[in-house]
Amino acid sequence: MVFLVAFFGLRPMVASLTRTAEAQNPSFDEVQRSLPTPEAAAAETEALPQPRSNPLEDLRRKLKPAPQERLARMVDLNEERTALILRKWAHQEAAG
Repeated sequence: MVFLVAFFGLRPMVASLTRTAEAQNPSFDEVQRSLPTPEAAAAETEALPQPRSNPLEDLRRKLKPAPQERLARMVDLNEERTALILRKWAHQEAAG
């Protein structure tokens, strides 16, 4: 019984104590790997959202997308119909 208590009780306790001591004193390589690199700092800076100057303009942009975005959506939905519309517009501009 003493063997089982020592094996299943004391052994894991000693192992956990030694692991925490190692974790409190990390090696030099572990510390170096944990420090940020210049590339990582630049990537984090680029990933941050840039502040917008006018929230009302952002709302307008979301509600009414740019013509290029609208055309891209039209092409995504139906290429043939978009081509017909563009031909019709080009014909009207050439006639007018």
